[in-house]
Amino acid sequence: QPTIYTQRGELQLIAEHIEDAGAGALHQAFERLKQRLQLEGLFDSANKRPLPTTPTCIGLITSPTGAALHDVLSTLSRRNPLARVILYPSQVQGEAAPTLLRQALYTALKHKLCDVILITRGGGSFEDLQAFNDEALARQIAAAQIPIVSAVGHEVDFSICDFVADERAATPTAAAERLSPDQAAWQQRLLLAQQRLTQISQQRLSHTQRHLQQQLARLQLKSPQRRLQERGQWLDDLIRRLNSTTLRQLDKTCRQLNQHVTALQYRSPSEPLKQRQQQLKALSSRLQQAAHNSFERQQQDWQHLHTRLAGTSPQNILARGYSITRHKGEIVRRANLAAGAALEIQVADGNIHATVGDKS
Repeated sequence: QPTIYTQRGELQLIAEHIEDAGAGALHQAFERLKQRLQLEGLFDSANKRPLPTTPTCIGLITSPTGAALHDVLSTLSRRNPLARVILYPSQVQGEAAPTLLRQALYTALKHKLCDVILITRGGGSFEDLQAFNDEALARQIAAAQIPIVSAVGHEVDFSICDFVADERAATPTAAAERLSPDQAAWQQRLLLAQQRLTQISQQRLSHTQRHLQQQLARLQLKSPQRRLQERGQWLDDLIRRLNSTTLRQLDKTCRQLNQHVTALQYRSPSEPLKQRQQQLKALSSRLQQAAHNSFERQQQDWQHLHTRLAGTSPQNILARGYSITRHKGEIVRRANLAAGAALEIQVADGNIHATVGDKS
């Protein structure tokens, strides 16, 4: 508070409150809560739950209107379109945000539909991220039975949720990449597995054929002609059966691989995008037709009103034989004027000046 010491003409500043420079009250509260939860063991890596390698259902807790939702869904549709996403909407900023975040997490944990839960929002100031420094929310995450990933803010931002979650991601996009295997990488792995399976089957088949040929050669040296023929037929039949079994196994494996590839291609984002384009085209056509119909209705209404307005126009009434009589600028409505009063009579094509004669 500034004051003036009048005797010497000096300006004084009276301090009413002092706090440390740098970190404000929010940062101090953040550090105190962080140290307390750390001492309780909520941040220990031994308590972290492992994330699923290929989650089939991902719970997403974030704002339904934020950029984080768009980033996560875009990344998942590109890398793992087979994964199912369940949105548990919540505010991520403001006084009500901590309560709504806890309610959304409670609902996700209660339903038990997801393999993993992602809590995320986009970047913001330290004050904007306060909802994710809520102690009750941190304890709820620590006690959860489903693995939880936290991706709050940008790479340089940290929250209490990041420390207590099973894994922290730098950004919402990075979290989505962590929870989605690359589709192209899986296709490459399936192709390599198919090639290796074919190679191993061919090697086993060649080894079996060589072994059978060796046995046949030994039988020919030690057995009579008839036994050789019988053994030869038996060996031929065994080779045919082996070839048939191997080919059937290869064909079955190839069909399974083709089914997986077809399933991945069916869930490709290109097909839903084509359907959305067709729906957009149909909606555009319907909008144009509706606009045309509305314009025609408004034009008909305007013509109807114009006709009604023309019927009540004073000029049209005068054209039908009526007139308007004025005395000193006022319309005459009663025959109470004195004889000789000046009159102005308006007809359709002009004005007539007259005077009042005898009144009957």
